[in-house]
Amino acid sequence: MPIVYYVLFALPVLVGTLLVHVWLVRRALRWYRLAARLKAVFWLITISLLVVLALVVLPIGNRVFFAYIYQGWSGRSARVGGWSPVVGRSRRRILVTDRRQAERCPQCQAMVTGMYALGRSCNGCGARLHAWLIAPY
Repeated sequence: MPIVYYVLFALPVLVGTLLVHVWLVRRALRWYRLAARLKAVFWLITISLLVVLALVVLPIGNRVFFAYIYQGWSGRSARVGGWSPVVGRSRRRILVTDRRQAERCPQCQAMVTGMYALGRSCNGCGARLHAWLIAPY
């Protein structure tokens, strides 16, 4: 049973979580107006996904695959359900921030379309986007 748990549940959940993390970080890189505060957003994304994984997804998976160990819903299992509103609020917050911050130049507020690339500049004013990511040599 443990091999089934790891192959059919843990590995796909881990790969899925990593893909969601990469997608969220790539989306956040388009929030040009945040500048260096974007580092805090990266940490927030990572910690949020870790909390969801550790306190919601894994306990439910353990309960499903190892039902013989868990003879009933414990107090901890009930607390896991309490994280659902937190996850929903975090998701809404990311979507609202994405709509407000994405693809806008921090200097001229012009739309900058497309994915971020190092050294990218605004088409309108020529300002470098996320200059703090580029190491000056």
